[in-house]
Amino acid sequence: MATSAVASTAVTLRSYSSIGHFVRASALIFGIFAGNKQFKAVKAERDERWKKQVIMRDEKIEELEKKLNPPKAEGKVEEAPVA
Repeated sequence: MATSAVASTAVTLRSYSSIGHFVRASALIFGIFAGNKQFKAVKAERDERWKKQVIMRDEKIEELEKKLNPPKAEGKVEEAPVA
């Protein structure tokens, strides 16, 4: 999609010859770059939310593991019953 936008922009730039058309072409290019910045900002925000979700998930997994496998008391030795 980005390649087609660049190709269409190149064709558009070749077709504009006067100053007014050049201004319109410049606005078109600026719009593409502004859209790219907005896309990067949205992507960064989405990545940040994803990282938070992964951290929360990992914390919940650790809590469940602690509940299922409580740590044994240190220094206390269990003796096996002698039969």
